[in-house]
Amino acid sequence: MRILYIPDYRKNNPYQALLAESMMENGFEVSFKSPRIMRFPLLSSRFKNSYKYVHVHWPESMLRTKRGGLISWISILIFKFDIYLFKKLKGVLIVTAHNEFPHDYKDGDFNPWEYIFRRADFIHFHTLRSLELISRKYALNPQKLFYAPHGDLLPSVTVDCRLTEKSGFLIFGLIRKYKNIESIIDLWVRNDLSEALTIIGGCSDSSYLELLRDRASKNKNIEIINRFLPEEELIKLVSSSKATLFNYERILTSGSVLFSISSGTQALVLNCVEWESISFSRFGLKCFYENESELVDYIVNNKLWVFDENEFSGWKMECSWFRVASIFAKKIFE
Repeated sequence: MRILYIPDYRKNNPYQALLAESMMENGFEVSFKSPRIMRFPLLSSRFKNSYKYVHVHWPESMLRTKRGGLISWISILIFKFDIYLFKKLKGVLIVTAHNEFPHDYKDGDFNPWEYIFRRADFIHFHTLRSLELISRKYALNPQKLFYAPHGDLLPSVTVDCRLTEKSGFLIFGLIRKYKNIESIIDLWVRNDLSEALTIIGGCSDSSYLELLRDRASKNKNIEIINRFLPEEELIKLVSSSKATLFNYERILTSGSVLFSISSGTQALVLNCVEWESISFSRFGLKCFYENESELVDYIVNNKLWVFDENEFSGWKMECSWFRVASIFAKKIFE
């Protein structure tokens, strides 16, 4: 059985590579492609390469929604027509629905998601909550929906969290507006927190970076580092932090949250109540439901999570790639 992943994001995120490796171990032939939307990637994969099964893991990456205007509108129309032609040739479309909207979606933007989700043969969700919200919003056929947890992003890395000396708090990953980093900085400033807060990641928006640095200058314990980290350095940084912090807008799942948990470091989520179902056990995850005072008390009085080896092992089994790949195979190829 052959399956094609579009687009090829293995250099940007370990998810695809880990899932594909497990699918191959289950006997599937896996390929990757990073086509241009203007060349009708789904149609060409079916017509030229005879791929019946195509998994579009980041549908938003197929569109030019960040640019807005005419380019965005044209790319959406082409992708919708590409899906239509692919389906006419009896192609099987698998889509992962990460969130209700793309990260940079703005109210009023043209929304192609209803068409994409309705035309897909199977829709994969990382959380039960996202399945519930998106299926209800678009009135989707429940027979084609399935949940498979976001796999353990560091399955081959052993981090002895009990022996790792932890200090300070961390915000990591791309520095972008939808993450509401300024709200965490303001919380640190208002409460004059003495704990170190490190914000590290690449930022392409110089005005947003300047805003963050201006606000951070009011508390000497906040440091902002604008650079990308190689994986080994990132693992060391995350695993040695007391906790990681998240305050995203309208996000139903996050690879960074899973990366933190995979590193043995608790993820503290101020916003986004939907994350409560990121895994069955909620291991390593603490949600504050926009209650800033509770978060401050949690930090100041050191109420942080105590690592439990048995819970950690249970979480790794729940989010193992063999289990994730088995769920995919059973749903799509049964």
